[in-house]
Amino acid sequence: MNIDEIRSYLLSKSFAIEDYPFDLKTPVYKVGDKMFALLSFHEPDRLSIKHIGIQYI
Repeated sequence: MNIDEIRSYLLSKSFAIEDYPFDLKTPVYKVGDKMFALLSFHEPDRLSIKHIGIQYI
């Protein structure tokens, strides 16, 4: 998967937006005010995804 495919996939999620709150090399992907992923184009390129676990009682 290349960067364009990853970006398209992240933006295909319902209500997802791309924002740049840190700098122009670190796009952050949010739904509402909640971040769920970020890309970093500093060497090396990185993708970080937030995982929200489901707690069963």
